[in-house]
Amino acid sequence: MDAGWSCLAGPLIIHRIVYQPQLLIPAPPIHEPENSPTAPLFTVVWTESAANRTELLFFEDCFIVIETLPPAAILEPHNPTTPKTLMTQPNQVPDGREAMPDQLRGIALLGIILVNIFCFSYGSFSASQMRGEANLDAKLAVEVFVYGKFFLIFSFLFGYSANFIVGDGAPWRKRVQRRRLMVLALLGFLHGQFLFAWDIILGYAVLGFVLLWLMRFSSAALVRLAVVFAVVFNITAALLDGLVDARMPSLEPIYSGGFLEANLARMHAYPWVLLDDVITQWGVALAAMIAGLVAGRAKLLKNPAAWMGSAKRVLAVAAPVGLGLAVLGTLLESGKLAPGLSEFWASAFFIAINGMGAFFLAASYVCVLGLALGSGYSLPGFVAAAERCSLTIYLSMSLTLLLLFCSCRSRPRSSCRSMRS
Repeated sequence: MDAGWSCLAGPLIIHRIVYQPQLLIPAPPIHEPENSPTAPLFTVVWTESAANRTELLFFEDCFIVIETLPPAAILEPHNPTTPKTLMTQPNQVPDGREAMPDQLRGIALLGIILVNIFCFSYGSFSASQMRGEANLDAKLAVEVFVYGKFFLIFSFLFGYSANFIVGDGAPWRKRVQRRRLMVLALLGFLHGQFLFAWDIILGYAVLGFVLLWLMRFSSAALVRLAVVFAVVFNITAALLDGLVDARMPSLEPIYSGGFLEANLARMHAYPWVLLDDVITQWGVALAAMIAGLVAGRAKLLKNPAAWMGSAKRVLAVAAPVGLGLAVLGTLLESGKLAPGLSEFWASAFFIAINGMGAFFLAASYVCVLGLALGSGYSLPGFVAAAERCSLTIYLSMSLTLLLLFCSCRSRPRSSCRSMRS
């Protein structure tokens, strides 16, 4: 403890103090003396450099960052081109968060919006609902490069962040996470009823409880489980999605009727919509979450420069494999490769082949961003800032697209199949 406070007694000046709720940074273990009558109020972790010294004071539910500078640094003229920062690691932001997950989640949100635009605009991702070569070309491009990929990245980051929120698995941390998941489930249900029928927020909440239970297993066991889930649930989705869609009640009022009519249609179709979500989205999302949980244990995204060599090797394999599978699945679904294929099997092959390719391409996108950050490049600040309010942005996106497309068109709309963004 004395060492932790030494900077306050030495020739240093406190430059900046930041209070932050302890959400993503787990507190270090507190080593108490035997028979200690009281628990310590907080613990201290610090880092030093020639330019500054940063201390983190971990309390039960928050942490405080204290940055101290030498007196000489205070006397130096300020260079406006050099931003002040509390960054103690190449991939950390001032409040101690890792920068790469924030930027990656901001990119994933953009990809999700690109896919959901088609669902809100046409009520379907089917080419039969689209007119014009430009729209068809845009659909093919989104299917190859976006559809299913950024949804997996977002799920991966959900598992990555859960590892830090739960931390060392203390009971109070798990209680906090359970309360967060229950609130998330309520928001997901309301989102599915009033804004977007194929909501995924409720699925994230339910899978979050599963993830809490899976945290007891070793990383090696979790990796094997993620691979099995990715394969099994992709095949299951491919075989069962068409059967569920054939029995799905008509969702045309959702995209052509008024507010009350649309909500009544959602409530009527909700059991089938939920079943379709479980089949087509929850399984593959859980596989990505488990992979994120393992990556979070290793703090894989903390310092991308440390694994640039591995990222290049993964990219050399994952990018061509993922792109090839995505193109193959898209050509089969569009009828360009096998015109005589029935609609059921065309959709099944697309879900299975494009779904497996999505894992490879999603890994490629993560590697590309890691290589860029490891080389010293950085995305604009608003990309990372979007992560801080990702749930708000997702809900606002649904409301905005609903107002832009569904409320302003009078033409009938077909039912929207599951949209794995």
